[in-house]
This record gives sequence, C-alpha cells and structure tokens, in this order.
Amino acid sequence: MSLAPQNTSSKSIWFPGILVFPLLLLAIGGGGYWWWNQEQPEAQIRRRMDSRDWEQADKLLQTSGRDMDPNNKLLLQAEIRLGQQRPEGALNALHQLPAEESKFPGALILRGRAFLQLGRTTQALDAFQNAYMRDPNNSEGVRGLAGALYDLGLLDEALKILDKHLKKTPDAMGFRFAGEIAKELVQNDQSSEFYQVALKLGLPTDLTIEVALNLVEVELLRNSVESARKFWNQYSDLIPEGPRGLEVLGELLIIEGKLDEASQKLDKAREMDPISPKIARLRAQAHLFQNQFVPAVPLLEFATRGDPLDTKAWNELAQAYELSGNSVAGRSARKSADDATSDLKKMSDLYLKANARPDDVQVRLELVELCKKTNRKKLAEIWAKAAQEAGMIKVQDK
Repeated sequence: MSLAPQNTSSKSIWFPGILVFPLLLLAIGGGGYWWWNQEQPEAQIRRRMDSRDWEQADKLLQTSGRDMDPNNKLLLQAEIRLGQQRPEGALNALHQLPAEESKFPGALILRGRAFLQLGRTTQALDAFQNAYMRDPNNSEGVRGLAGALYDLGLLDEALKILDKHLKKTPDAMGFRFAGEIAKELVQNDQSSEFYQVALKLGLPTDLTIEVALNLVEVELLRNSVESARKFWNQYSDLIPEGPRGLEVLGELLIIEGKLDEASQKLDKAREMDPISPKIARLRAQAHLFQNQFVPAVPLLEFATRGDPLDTKAWNELAQAYELSGNSVAGRSARKSADDATSDLKKMSDLYLKANARPDDVQVRLELVELCKKTNRKKLAEIWAKAAQEAGMIKVQDK
C-alpha cells in the first residue's frame, strides 16, 4: 500500500485550492449573515487567491481591507496563511475571532486545515468533525474530515464518508480525492469512475493533468488499453513532457507493442528522473520484449533496490538472469519475488488491522518497520505519525 502519492502530508491531496464555499459571518450588530459580495474589496483578494498568488492577496488584504468587516478579514488572513504554508499564522488569526464566530463551519475548517499542515491530526479530526456536525453538506469540510481519517490510516472510513457526500453533492476535488483513495485500496474500477467524474466536473489545469495521468494508469491496471489510449489522446495536449507523463506514456506504448517509441520516451524520462524505480523497470521491460536480456539486468537490479516490494520487477529480473545464462541469480531473484509477495500480504493484513483499530499503536509500529524494511520511507513516516496519533486517541478514551 502506498499512501498519498507525490506528497504524503495533508497539504495537497485534500486542499489543493482555496475554500470554494462562501464564508458565513455575523453582520455587524448581529442577527443576520453577511454574504461575500463581488462588489466588495475582497473580490480582488479572492481572484488572487483563486490563482494562488498568495503574496499579492496578502498585500491587497493589508492595503484594501481597512474597511472590511474585521472578522471576515481574519478569516481571509487565515486562508492566505494556509496558502503560504504558514499554519501557525493561520491559527493566530483564527484565535482572534470572537468565540461565537470561531464556531462557524468556515472557521472550524480553516482550523482543521492548519492542524493538518502542522501534523496534529487528532486536533484536525476534532475540528472537522465539529464542522461536519454543523454543516454536513459542506464539501470542503467533508474533504477535510476524510483527509484527517486518511492521515490516521483509516482509508476505508475516509472513502465511505466521501462517497456518501459525493452522491448528494458532486464536487470535483472530492471525486479527485476519492479516486486517489480507491487507487490506494486497489479498487481500480471505482477509482476510474471517480477520476472520470472529477475531470468532467472540471479542475484547475495542473490538477487536470495529474488526474488524467492517474486515470490512464488506472485504466492500464484494469487492462483497459483502449480506454487508456482514449484518455491519453483526450488530455495529451495539456500534459508536459516531464518524467511522470513520459513514464505513463511509455507504459501505454509498451502494452500497445510500440517498443521503439516506448524506449525513446523512457530514455528521456530516465534522463529527467534517474532515481525512479518504475521508469527503470519499464525501460527494462521494453528491452525484454525486444529479447535484449543483458541490458535489462542492471535496470531491474536498480528497480528492485529502489522498490523491494515490486514483485513484477523481481520476476522480470529472474527472467533476465535466466535468459542471459545466470540461473543461480535467477533462482535468487525468484526467491526475492516470493519474499516480496509475503511482505505485501503482511502489509495488507496489518493495514486491515489498523483500519479496524484506530487506537492500536503496536500494529502501526509494525507497519513502520515493514515500510522501512521495504524502502518506503514516506509511508513509514505516515505510519509513525499515525502511531503517535493512535496513542493520543487511546489516552483520550481513558
């Protein structure tokens, strides 16, 4: 299991953009709600935030926000600080809100986001649960709640909450996150559906590229090569020629039997990202399909060092050894493939235990050790944090 692709912290999977719901604020003097108005100064600030120009948004807030409702200004300031990856500053702004204002869903969600950035997952979970109780239809709040559960290793629970919400309230960011979780859970059919809906609903360009690449990859995992090609062709004009795009395209070309073109793409990808185990394995795979066994060996040796749980790479390495005349090394590689299969099963079993026991510290520590053993450093960090948070849950329950 690989939690949270790119960055396993909470900063991008759940909150890639800014809050998309209106912030409800008490009108000056109380009684009613103040709704954000396009004619007000914050319209310019929001436009900067929409484009993720946080520094300019901050400057505009300081210069044009003098006549703004003070509580609204604090909420905007907190949101900008989160965009700047300054969670302490966001919490400082939120602490200045009146007690009643701080209980509104918008403030609670911002607080939860800040705690996630700080790695204080149980506090984030508490904030998001309070926001959810007050407004269960708030998409940003639901994503935050799912994100906190995700950080605690409770992927099934996170996906259930998202799926229930998305059936009532379609949300592109929510479908994107649901697709990621389903992919981690190897629920590829469901992941494909989530990703497709996210793309139909519309995402910012950078996230459209990310989701399109993930969708092509999932379609290949589903052995739906025609669909993978269809989606690639649909979004290829947006996809830059970087290592990730070249990797996905290379894999598609190999499966389509276009080995020369695949080799060219993967060679370029290796130049851009020489430490990627998967790119190395795919390049070796192209060699094997062309009966070039000797050059495949060092690539597969590199791939298995980088990802000791890649059973496909171990079996391909065994094949390459055997077909290049090294039967002893081939037997050793096949034993390593069996060991990797055993470790994967153990990891899956431990994950199921962790998901069923939110306060079980020991099972999370076992996952930490297994992840370290198999060179999954980021995943080991996630489970180490989850173990710490599980300990806090146990103390609170007592």
